Amino acid sequence: MNQQYHAHLHLHESKVQFFADYIDALSRHHNFIIAINGGFYQPDFTPVGLFKYQGKTIKPLARNSLLKSCVMISENNKIILETNLSQCTKVNDAMQTGPILIQDGKINNDLKRMQKKSKSMEDFFESHKRTLLAVTNENQLLMITTSSLSLMDVANFLQNNPTAFGATKIITAVNLDGGSSTGMFIRFPNEPFYLHELKHVKTFIFVD
Repeated sequence: MNQQYHAHLHLHESKVQFFADYIDALSRHHNFIIAINGGFYQPDFTPVGLFKYQGKTIKPLARNSLLKSCVMISENNKIILETNLSQCTKVNDAMQTGPILIQDGKINNDLKRMQKKSKSMEDFFESHKRTLLAVTNENQLLMITTSSLSLMDVANFLQNNPTAFGATKIITAVNLDGGSSTGMFIRFPNEPFYLHELKHVKTFIFVD
């Protein structure tokens, strides 16, 4: 994505998951160009980890071995992938997420360790559809959805095949919520592309 975009976080107003709108309905209503699902959410349909929205802290920063990054929106409405969590509370709009897949151009060494250590989260590391954000060495933002892949497969593909995304190298990549929450809407001139999420999601990242 070129640098002319304007990005925003969006927090679904509905407090009940069943009554929440799907990504395509929100995109059409707000005239978004691109929209993807955001971060993780709890059974009570509230965000997991830090979520700051229009200057208000909806949820505080969480201490979590997986959620080691955040998506921040800068003052000029650009997406910043921040791996220093202390910086995430200093902006008006931020969403804690993770894990980090690529950091400083290399696969995050903690991925394998986390997968072995966290037996309760073993399924999370296995094959699922996923949504990612990545930044290239030319400071281009990539918004990516995948087929059913493990986290390590995704990380390896990003590092070894940057040309698949029109890049020479991917510097940073973070995982957003995935599985049944994976969704993307792109408003092409002739016909929109819509990867339909199977579950209503709480938070979104959109571009206009």
